[in-house]
Amino acid sequence: MTDSATAPKTASAGKLLLGIIALAVIARLLVAIFTDQLDHPDENFQLLEQAHRVVFGYGLIPWEFRFAVRSWLTPGLIVVLLYPFKLLGLDNPNLYVPAIRAILGLLSVSMVLSAYHIGRKLISVRAGLTAAFLCAIWYEMIHFGIRPLSETWATVLFLGAIALAMKPTRLRHLALAGILAALTTAIRIHYLPVVAVFAIATFIALDKTGRRTFGLALVATVLAVGIFEKITLGGFYTSYLNYYAINQSYSMNAAVGESSTMHYLLYLGFSSLFVFWVLFVAGITAWKKTGLLVIYVTAVLLPHLLLPIKTHLVSMRFIFLAVPLLLIIGATAISFWEKRVTNPRLKHLACPTLCTIMLAISIIGALGALPGERLVYQHDLFHTDPHLRAYRHLYGEPSLAGLFDNSSFWFQGGGYYYLHRDIPLYYPNTPPSSPAFVSHALSKTVIPPSSGFGKMTAFDGIILYRRNDQKFQCQPDPDYSRDMFQAGIDDNPNLR
Repeated sequence: MTDSATAPKTASAGKLLLGIIALAVIARLLVAIFTDQLDHPDENFQLLEQAHRVVFGYGLIPWEFRFAVRSWLTPGLIVVLLYPFKLLGLDNPNLYVPAIRAILGLLSVSMVLSAYHIGRKLISVRAGLTAAFLCAIWYEMIHFGIRPLSETWATVLFLGAIALAMKPTRLRHLALAGILAALTTAIRIHYLPVVAVFAIATFIALDKTGRRTFGLALVATVLAVGIFEKITLGGFYTSYLNYYAINQSYSMNAAVGESSTMHYLLYLGFSSLFVFWVLFVAGITAWKKTGLLVIYVTAVLLPHLLLPIKTHLVSMRFIFLAVPLLLIIGATAISFWEKRVTNPRLKHLACPTLCTIMLAISIIGALGALPGERLVYQHDLFHTDPHLRAYRHLYGEPSLAGLFDNSSFWFQGGGYYYLHRDIPLYYPNTPPSSPAFVSHALSKTVIPPSSGFGKMTAFDGIILYRRNDQKFQCQPDPDYSRDMFQAGIDDNPNLR
């Protein structure tokens, strides 16, 4: 029972937590609605484009989905979110593109709540509030939180699993923790090591009944994922088996395994003014409270550090799970040492000081102004991609009947998710066999008037052209395909 002395403190903490959640919501909604950029082409073509293909019946098909190398778990989430826009007649990319990002941002706020519960259970309400605040305001949490990337949703699930399994009060919490842990691996197989460590640590901490509940939930979810794969791909665990097989025979064998790299450690440094390195060490010094979280971070980083990979394939998104874990470690460690300060004037300054420092770094990071940050992120948090702007503009172009996007590689465009027009869409690797199939073109170079195309407008160096003859009728292309050819895959006889 809560006594009269602690009740006001509990009420005050609840109000602070609500304020932190509100701050997190506002930050994510603003970025989701008023900016538009892709962290990685996979964000669109592996996820959003495939959801568009299911909901609206057309979309570009990369090799991963022709060879059943990707699970439909994460694209399936976007299908669920996108389908109501079709039912309600709101199938306008200028509506659903920011709306889907906003919904994803709202869902990702659960990480803030998980951080609070982890910090509170580890040491105190103060530590929980500090952890929640850091996760609410940190620019990378906002950047990834509004994205459908599998790493983001694996992180959401894993943090929830930790919060539920830590000092559980009900068996259903353990069951849900087991479900979330299994789904973490199903969505992001590379997080299997950290999930395995979590499962072992949880089993050790539980009694017999708790272990049975947690274990059954874990196993049942793994079986359910296999059934889901059977339904969507025709075989149990098809995408995981195919992913392994292709990585053994395709040139990705070299792409995934060429030379070891320490870039992930540098990325954590450059993205945080090297504060993440300090937080990791601080976690070691407060091992009694934060040791398990330090082990989790190590289990995230170590496989990625040991797995050989080409430099250009290194991406911060792959180790995103380490970011909120480090923020929680920092909040917990600072609270741990704050309690040991005897000077009453200094005793309660540590947490506010950490929050102030991290807020300042986060603002600078959001502006893309941290030293070395451009090695990690190409753009600042508020960037809007001109290529995506061009696609959304073309959605409202009434005479659009065929588009040749000659401005970049196909995976750097917006695809049908952004265009939302059921017309032929050509790229430099899939050019039209005849200009008669094209009514509009995007290019970074000048197209001469003699081509029959005239400039309409430009988007930061990307020029939109339209046929001068407004009565021109595009001819149907009998050979048009939405399959995106991939060298080393489509022409590899071992994969047929």
